[in-house]
Amino acid sequence: MGGTWMTPWQAIFLEGLINPFKQAQKEGKLKSFWKKRVKGDFFDMWKNSEEEEFEWFCLRNEEEREAKAAAEVEASKVGGRKKARVQVKIRERDDEVYRNEVKWEAGRTKQIRGFFYNRTSTSRNGKAKISFNLSPVVRSMGKLSEVQVYQKMFFSDRVKETTDAEIAEKDIAPKQQLAYINLRTAEIYADETEEIRDIVRAEAEALEREKEDTEVKGKTREYTPHEYALMQAALPEILKAVFEPLADKTGWTFALLAGGPDPTLTNGECRSVSWYWGKTDDGETFGDCDASFRSALTPFGTFCHRLFPEEVRLRRATTIDEEADATVLEKAGVGEKDEDESDASEDEQQASEEPEQPAKTSKQKPTKARRAPKAKGKAAAEGSKASKKGGGAGQKGEASKGGEGDKGEAERNLEEGQGDKGESLGGAGEGENLGENTNDEVQLEKPISEYPFLTIVPGASDQVVVDIAQLLREGEEAVERRAEIERAETEDSMQMRGATSRSAGGDMTHGHSPTISGELTLPDPLFVDDDLTREFQFDVPIDDPLEESADGVVDDMVVQERKRKAVDGANDKAIDGEQGRGKRLRKVNRELPDWVLPGRDWLLLGFDDDLWTMCVHNWQSFETTVMNPSGARIGAANCRPVELGKWLSTRKFNTIPEIPIEDIPDYANRWIVWWNRLQPAVRAGPEPGMLPPKLEREHDAAMVGALKKSGEWGLYIVMVSLKMWAGVRERDGRWRSAVKDVNDCFELFLGMSK
Repeated sequence: MGGTWMTPWQAIFLEGLINPFKQAQKEGKLKSFWKKRVKGDFFDMWKNSEEEEFEWFCLRNEEEREAKAAAEVEASKVGGRKKARVQVKIRERDDEVYRNEVKWEAGRTKQIRGFFYNRTSTSRNGKAKISFNLSPVVRSMGKLSEVQVYQKMFFSDRVKETTDAEIAEKDIAPKQQLAYINLRTAEIYADETEEIRDIVRAEAEALEREKEDTEVKGKTREYTPHEYALMQAALPEILKAVFEPLADKTGWTFALLAGGPDPTLTNGECRSVSWYWGKTDDGETFGDCDASFRSALTPFGTFCHRLFPEEVRLRRATTIDEEADATVLEKAGVGEKDEDESDASEDEQQASEEPEQPAKTSKQKPTKARRAPKAKGKAAAEGSKASKKGGGAGQKGEASKGGEGDKGEAERNLEEGQGDKGESLGGAGEGENLGENTNDEVQLEKPISEYPFLTIVPGASDQVVVDIAQLLREGEEAVERRAEIERAETEDSMQMRGATSRSAGGDMTHGHSPTISGELTLPDPLFVDDDLTREFQFDVPIDDPLEESADGVVDDMVVQERKRKAVDGANDKAIDGEQGRGKRLRKVNRELPDWVLPGRDWLLLGFDDDLWTMCVHNWQSFETTVMNPSGARIGAANCRPVELGKWLSTRKFNTIPEIPIEDIPDYANRWIVWWNRLQPAVRAGPEPGMLPPKLEREHDAAMVGALKKSGEWGLYIVMVSLKMWAGVRERDGRWRSAVKDVNDCFELFLGMSK
């Protein structure tokens, strides 16, 4: 098989133009295509044969380095004996030498024409129409050039203003903006002072040393922003090549969701994209038929911003604008007041008026969206205003439409936290066979914090704004309550008392012994009620004299330690070898958290249901078995039912909120979503709105780990939430299914513990 004249990056670029070539061929506009796409775009990126040779040089160095590394690995497997070097196939190339650059350009133009005609010829229908190779992105691009380092360091200060103005003036298409920015950056860098050049060279050398250290230590290499951009540009063609034949041969329809940082956007802003293959007779895709699908994308968009935090997005950005940096809280510590309060959204204004929110909530400046040169007039003004009001919620732009596909069509619905929505992941420019982009904005639901001194602001990432005054008040109240408890323990130091529990993150302070109903008193899960400690007290005399301090005061810690030893000693003497199990059982009961038994009684109050009773007792056995839960908190707070979150955040444990009967079905749906999110990955729910699949043997280890990580009284919250739902249990059969699923989890854990 002969060699190739294309570098891997040239191949990716040309394959992305196959669909525009077909469209131009169909419309009889090939002359314009050759002039704009080949004479213009291709030879703007590869101006001469030297740039092409440099790419081949980088590619060969990478292949030789891989061969050397593979040889060393193989040699280490032969017990110290040197093994022959492993031969790695080096990519062959067409080494045709041209006399001058004019001949080179003419030769490449001819080869490019052959590339398009060979891949679209009707005589080749029996062969695969599209092929793709992922290896170019996997291979290293070599060290960053000085221009690339300069772009990362000084783009916002020395390049952005110039390029933005020129892009708007020349009306450059969105897909060509990145190439134009790279071109102008190189020209601007060529005119820079020697001082700036020295700074850039020093940074380039530092980055190269860091890269070499990473390779030596065997760490996973993160691709460069340019490499990510190359693969994202090829992604639509790759997906089309995979799913169109599958849709044709399986008779199925396909929907795909993807998202993450887009290097072509300023600061690597996140973008989520969906593709569909298959239409109804009316020409509708899945996204058209189901209007609720837009809202279903919101959790995925939120997940993308959490999976790729600000520092990750900045590392993957090809252009960085410091003015659009949203990490104010990380830099300043407490956030920054938004000077333009008149532009705040209604949601933010309502949130600031709520009594539970701090009086002066800090806000972060909204991230500036990248300008879209083609957005003009009223549409542009509305898009800019929406972006500003939403704290970086995105800029409305016109939907770009592509040509009709041959066998199917992919429609991409864009959703992002900030930035211009006119471009999709990989870009569906004019003539591409990917269907229609829809740019409907989706407002992310504001997450709820468990703490009154934290406010979570939706945006590029969930930004936690801390009210210092409220935080200090919470701390002072906690110290005062702790001091009262310690004084009470000192006064009653000769009486056995239960220990006060503390959470991993500090003191969780609530009202003491709140009244849940007129018939039963439920104590705070983290504190002790004297009336409930009788069965845990031991009347054992302490005969040993207590040592006094210099001022004659008995050390309270010594008293507590002696009491513990006396109790254990008395029990141990009364238990012989055959009663060892009873001894261990009494120790377990003695260490049982003091809030479990009254909590059990409250959960059973007003119920006459065998399944619920069994579930409550299994929960009690779970708390008895674990005894020392982890310091973690039960997760998925962002999708927990709002009523439950408010009950926790207000800390008013003396009342359980009553949910109106008409609102309970919606509450049940949100509870099921929350319960699914609490499950380990191996037990994810089959479909939205359905309970997790039945527990199987392969779930055992993962479920035990998940239950242990629920934290102190985390699963008690789950039990309370089920009781809040129980008002319609006679009409909603899902309640019993939910109780059975929770009970099965407890039984699995208890069975594994035995």
